[in-house]
Amino acid sequence: MSLADFVIESFGGYEKAKAVLDIPNAHFLHNIEGLKQRLLEYRHQHNIFEVGDKVVSKENNEFVYTVITVDGGLGRLKNILFDHVYPLHNFRHATDAEIKAGKRLEGL
Repeated sequence: MSLADFVIESFGGYEKAKAVLDIPNAHFLHNIEGLKQRLLEYRHQHNIFEVGDKVVSKENNEFVYTVITVDGGLGRLKNILFDHVYPLHNFRHATDAEIKAGKRLEGL
């Protein structure tokens, strides 16, 4: 079990762990930055996409997109050139290196 899985399970699941971020003054009781990092790791491991996530196509498209909306299995994705609705199963979370480079890197 990964650290992200352990942390999420200790809160009673992903939605409950995410809800902690909305509690006023939660930073007094929890390491909020650490929790945000574990939530992101969990989303990457379990292919969960949320608004603001950076994603890349699993195919040959080299663009990095930002998730604008999520509705069921579809997401509105945006980058400098495109703003369109795509099926999210065709995408994966972008790595830090891809986000820095601004494009999908081969071999990942």
